[in-house]
Amino acid sequence: MLSSPLNWPVLPLAVLASLLAHQRLQGQALMVDFSRTDQGGSDPLQAGWQGFVLPATGGEEISADFRIDELAGAGGMVRVTVAGNSHTRDYAAATGVFAARSDLLSDGPLLNRPGIMTLSLAGLKDGTYELISYHHTTQFGASERSPATPFDIVLSDSTGDNVMVAQGLTVSDNSSSELTAHLCEFSVLGDTDVHLDFIRGPDNGPADHFALAGFTLQASGPPPSPLVLDEVLLNEFMASNEDALPDGDGNSSDWVEIWNSTAEVVSLDGWYLTDDPEELRKWPFPAISLEPDQHLVVFASGQLTADYTDARGHFHTNFRIDKAPGGYLALVRPAGGNSVAVASEFISYPRQREDISYGFHGTVTPLETGHFATPTPGRRNSGAAVTGFVADTRFSHHRGFYEHPFQVEITTGTPGALIRYTTDGSTPTLTNGINYSGAPGITIRRTTILRAAAFLEGHEPANVDTQTYLFPAQVPNQPRRPAGFPLTWTGWDYEMDQDLASLRAIVNEPGASAGEAKTIIVEALKSLPTMSIVMDVGDLFGTAAGIYHNTGGRGMAWERPCSVELIDPVEGELMQIDCGIRMQGFTSRNPGRNPKHSLRLAFRKMYGPGKLRYPLFGPDAAREFDTIILRSNAQDAWVYDSTSNRQGQFVRDEWTRRTQLAMGRPSPHGIWVHLYLNGLYWGVYNPVERPDAAFMASYFGGDRDDQDSLKNHEEVIDGNGEAYRDLLALIQNDPGNWNAGYRDFTGDAPYQALQGNSPDGTPDPRRPAYLDVPNLIDYMIHNMYSAATDWPGNNYIGRDRTARGTGFKFLSWDNEHGMKPSVTINRTTPHSRDDDSPTKFHHPLRDNAEYRLLFADHLHRTFANDGPLTATNAAARWMEVTGEIEQALIAESARWGDYRRANPYTVEGDFKPLRQSLLDNWFPRRSSIVLGQFRAQGLYPDLAAPVFSQHGGVVPIGRLLQISAPGGTIYHTRNGSDPRLRGGVVNPNARVVTAGEIALTASGTIRTRALHNGEWSALNEALFIVGDPASSANLVLTEIHYNPLGGGTLEFVELMNIADTPIDLTAVRFVAGIKFEFPAGFVLAPGERVLLVDNLAAFEAEHGTGLAIAGEFTGDLDNGGDTLALLAHDGTLIRSFRYDNGLPWPSSPDTTGYSLTLITPGRNPDPSDPANWRASVLPGGSPATSDARSFVGDPNADRDRDRHPAILEYALGSDDLSFDAAPAFEIVRVPGGTWALRYPVDPAAEDVSLTLEFSPDLQNWGTSPPNWPLPGRENLADGRILVTIGIPPASPPNGYVRLRATHRSWAP
Repeated sequence: MLSSPLNWPVLPLAVLASLLAHQRLQGQALMVDFSRTDQGGSDPLQAGWQGFVLPATGGEEISADFRIDELAGAGGMVRVTVAGNSHTRDYAAATGVFAARSDLLSDGPLLNRPGIMTLSLAGLKDGTYELISYHHTTQFGASERSPATPFDIVLSDSTGDNVMVAQGLTVSDNSSSELTAHLCEFSVLGDTDVHLDFIRGPDNGPADHFALAGFTLQASGPPPSPLVLDEVLLNEFMASNEDALPDGDGNSSDWVEIWNSTAEVVSLDGWYLTDDPEELRKWPFPAISLEPDQHLVVFASGQLTADYTDARGHFHTNFRIDKAPGGYLALVRPAGGNSVAVASEFISYPRQREDISYGFHGTVTPLETGHFATPTPGRRNSGAAVTGFVADTRFSHHRGFYEHPFQVEITTGTPGALIRYTTDGSTPTLTNGINYSGAPGITIRRTTILRAAAFLEGHEPANVDTQTYLFPAQVPNQPRRPAGFPLTWTGWDYEMDQDLASLRAIVNEPGASAGEAKTIIVEALKSLPTMSIVMDVGDLFGTAAGIYHNTGGRGMAWERPCSVELIDPVEGELMQIDCGIRMQGFTSRNPGRNPKHSLRLAFRKMYGPGKLRYPLFGPDAAREFDTIILRSNAQDAWVYDSTSNRQGQFVRDEWTRRTQLAMGRPSPHGIWVHLYLNGLYWGVYNPVERPDAAFMASYFGGDRDDQDSLKNHEEVIDGNGEAYRDLLALIQNDPGNWNAGYRDFTGDAPYQALQGNSPDGTPDPRRPAYLDVPNLIDYMIHNMYSAATDWPGNNYIGRDRTARGTGFKFLSWDNEHGMKPSVTINRTTPHSRDDDSPTKFHHPLRDNAEYRLLFADHLHRTFANDGPLTATNAAARWMEVTGEIEQALIAESARWGDYRRANPYTVEGDFKPLRQSLLDNWFPRRSSIVLGQFRAQGLYPDLAAPVFSQHGGVVPIGRLLQISAPGGTIYHTRNGSDPRLRGGVVNPNARVVTAGEIALTASGTIRTRALHNGEWSALNEALFIVGDPASSANLVLTEIHYNPLGGGTLEFVELMNIADTPIDLTAVRFVAGIKFEFPAGFVLAPGERVLLVDNLAAFEAEHGTGLAIAGEFTGDLDNGGDTLALLAHDGTLIRSFRYDNGLPWPSSPDTTGYSLTLITPGRNPDPSDPANWRASVLPGGSPATSDARSFVGDPNADRDRDRHPAILEYALGSDDLSFDAAPAFEIVRVPGGTWALRYPVDPAAEDVSLTLEFSPDLQNWGTSPPNWPLPGRENLADGRILVTIGIPPASPPNGYVRLRATHRSWAP
């Protein structure tokens, strides 16, 4: 139990010494000093204290184990964990009276802003304990600061309660000679963890730090008696487990916790779990027993059998838990004989929330029920339960662009809730903001950032909702000194240019008035999507905590909470998410050099969703993100302090990354936005993926935790550096000393070893792959082409540590100086920055013949045959990227163009002339120049590669392909192999091209080389589709099984040829949602269906063999909805759409094992319209076939004489041979007192459409009013769907409705 706290707000050193001596006399204590970080956390001077290593940056969860026999439980160690601190400090020497103890409790983990720092203890034996924590502000010594910010302490122990044990304490300041200490008592029972949350409130006067310098821990007595009841309880469950508790297979399954609260051992033989009161014996427990006070977690994953256990031995049920309101869950016990009875149940429980559990709490019976924001599977439930959740606030006007003032009303669906709002960017709370007074609402006359939340006692408050209302016509008038914004940050600048001469130059209209010029600027503001960042002004620009004022601040210590909105000028709101924000960059952080800083968005659970789940970069890119970088491209813009870095094209880095993508390599995707900070226009920004471990996992497979990631100067940012050191040992004579030289790579053995191969080039499973050589080559080619002045210094490197990894991969980054040097510059030779850059892997490999020819193949693919770096394509890509922002830069010019000079930088005067110079002087010449430089390095042969008369594409069967070369014998292959084998010998499968041509008879890739006097040319290859290719006109996605019973290994998608002729699927590929590419020559017959499956063995074990399966896809079909994108062989789009798991999409595929099935696929319906999808007839779907029904007979027949025509009975899933006494179509009263229409439908009756019609007089009929909503589609046990259509109260008071069934092949 939690005791009343003993508070010692100020503790003199003499008292501290006496206390510690007293403790040692009472028994062994654990005494931890957090302040020893810069000496490795070891050898503290004060006897008996133990150090704890903490990094200087904060935010990470850091743990250390301490062996102390009197306190540790069965594991023998006490684990101490610190999390949530903003950073850590260790001052080497204290001052004043503390000088004698300068190495004791001098500092430690800190909070420099409002927040929560958590101290957790695990591994303690059962008992009660006393813990004294020691606090102060920063280093000791004279200070003018007032006593520090008040703080609270909240403790949770084995009782499950979260209790405030200290409130409003103040910390000794820097001038004090005394520490602040706090004593509290807690209990441990059943190996439970203990958590102390130190909560720092808002600043009290000047900002300061709150430090946890150390603590002492000592046992004080036996454990409390456990709560004993007289029953076994269904204690807690979670129906929407996103990432709160993974099961033993790594899946996020629903779970149930059973608690034996009795004093006896209870056997569960003959017990059951069920989600159906009509089927009490749904899932039987195995014959196991529960000890007194033991908890058992069972995962409710909907397995196909009742006896499934996962890789960690957890039991799994054959049902999932319904998260919708009104659900049922019960624990069932034997009741004598062959009968059973409910032992514990939840009846009609409320709607369940993601990662929030529901269950019993309290210490006396009857126990109460509630929601737990902190689930406790396997241990006592917390006492901090809420009875419900306040409904989110809703706004009458959505975020977007506005021209005229309006009134915005805010509502919540929770009666009695109080709505609070702010307009200054701060978070509305019960103590901050304004009470919303209701209609007519809040008047919005200008750009406004409106934040609101709703509160109700005993309920979890609503999330803070943020709405940015932009008035573009006002943005050009943005003032120099906007109210409420500090003028203290270095280089401060808020103003849009107001000078008339400047405005005319900005818009390139010499005779324009100020108003006319600003109208053009307004249109420029509408040329890109808008990103609005909203946060506390102090966190943004404040002196003490503002990231824009303290640009050098790094790590979690300088990450602040914010809201991010994405708004399209035409479509309106696109996305909103709460996340963290911090500064990004290196030299560009220097406020004296650059006022327009790059920013980093971090998506963490502490702010909101743990990930951004939105297709920000389109269907070809990842769809969920941990981090997004907002690049200002400062050294490719108009604001940097040096004129050489104001050659503003803004796109150099984006162009380089898109070039890497065009070469077929993953690279960070980017888009363009106009950025606003708290409603102030901040300019054109470039949101970009950060190529860290999460990025590597998204594009190369595997899990984030399996990735090693490094960036500039070989800095490890994810994983560890062990594999990279191993790679250096294979490249350099001394892995720790680049100057010792490279190893010899003239032979094949060391070259192949880098790639995890045997000397003959075959994979060696005993060798890890350290280097992805093809990726390295493409990285070298496009960076040596663009020749950035600071490359090869800027880069990201990543590798999957598991056996599936193919070696370190290289990603372009921060190329703001490309295309700036002379067009003749040679960057193919060694460079002064090779010592810590990827070029040191390329240069030694040039000695290897196999590497040189592979490099030549990539050069030919890149610079010939319409490759990505031909002069034409390189320039076209530049025009494409600059064209995306050309108009938007008019607004950028008005915002930042005059920052460095009186006459502003403009689009017409600076941007366009520089672009034209590059188009005239760089792009036409650079390709041939750099190819010659590679040839001089021995990386491109003098022998020319063969040339095709048509370089790939669609051809009729039998087409003759001419192949020519100026010298040598031409060899070709059709099976995808290389005409040349390793070592230079001719491939036995290769054939000489005779008479200069070959006949194309099947789809596939033709590969050719020329051979002359032992020298091979580069490889020339092209893909040919022989026959009719797959396209959006003939290939449809017909079935998606995204959440099967039995787990994700049974997922599948189904494709169908709806044409009258065979179609060729060669190189057709999924690029979003899942990844799969069809092999050469894959042909689908008319009407034929083909499957892609997650796991072939599991799928065939469930569905049998013999089905048409093309192969296994990679990735997963997201249970919460996902975007699927399918491309044709030439990259054109066949399908791209998002399915969802909630209305108006069919809901049963998300919970009960049905699949999503396309209705009447032969009509090629729009897959993005949920009305074109239904649930499958049976769980498990209908893989490789159709489960649709067809109506046969007279549609107007009524053979059972129940006055229902046959076509209607067929559509409703009934039978024209059986009399139906009860009406299938009825009007019912629904909660809230309103009315609704309800009727069942057979989703497989695809050849019939149902139309609801309304008439005021039984004479004039029309479709039902459009404001009649569709609030429900409930899947019935017999496979039908119960449709409910609401009748709003404002509907006509009198009228008639009818349901019309129309056969699709008949006239209505």
